[in-house]
Amino acid sequence: MALGTPVLAATISDNSDSATYATGSFTPADNSLLVVVTNIRGVSIANDTPSGGSLTYTKQTENLHGVGTFDIWTAPVGTGASMTVTVGNTDAPTGCICFVMTITGTSSPTVVQSANDGALASETPNVTFGSNLATGNAYLGGLFNRDDPHNLDTDGEMPSSWTFLGEADHALPKHGGHCTYRVNGETGTTITWGAASGTGWVAGLIEVTEPPAGGDGEDDKWLHRAAIRGVFRGVGRGM
Repeated sequence: MALGTPVLAATISDNSDSATYATGSFTPADNSLLVVVTNIRGVSIANDTPSGGSLTYTKQTENLHGVGTFDIWTAPVGTGASMTVTVGNTDAPTGCICFVMTITGTSSPTVVQSANDGALASETPNVTFGSNLATGNAYLGGLFNRDDPHNLDTDGEMPSSWTFLGEADHALPKHGGHCTYRVNGETGTTITWGAASGTGWVAGLIEVTEPPAGGDGEDDKWLHRAAIRGVFRGVGRGM
């Protein structure tokens, strides 16, 4: 079975002061990969590990910036069951937007590499991976900025041939974001959005692939990269 189409399973959009933020209940598909894309405002230390569903979460990429933290976590799902996801930070958060996506395969898809970037001013966002993307894989992630309403919310404003999956935004403080994906077709290293962010931004993406037939997704030897890698070119640039 080929990689499936990513699904937005749950969203958090909360501008309250809280140590933790939780999604509503959802049920991920069997043999899927949970992808948690999170931006927590008002903090300057790494976000806590997500929890929920008795799953094991792995951080794939992170960007610490001036008004919060961005990261992508993944967790393999064998048999799906009703669950929630809780994210948080111990450094007095002032708001959170989080997208929980799932993507299916013959067994849980595996991350090949990740990348992130960000900027303080309005510009057209782009993210560069450390190695060429494989055309048969899938790629997904998200972008956050200080816009309310969020100004990047159509397929045409996503990277070329990518699909806009969902957005969230709120005021006081202004905070917006979206998630996006593409299945198959990328071959280069740099992914550039189709329109400028109205304010400073931070974004991150991951590349995922199917485990080999009969594999469990844990042996990196079969990957077309030597190991899972993250590109942290945006650390310290911030929003």
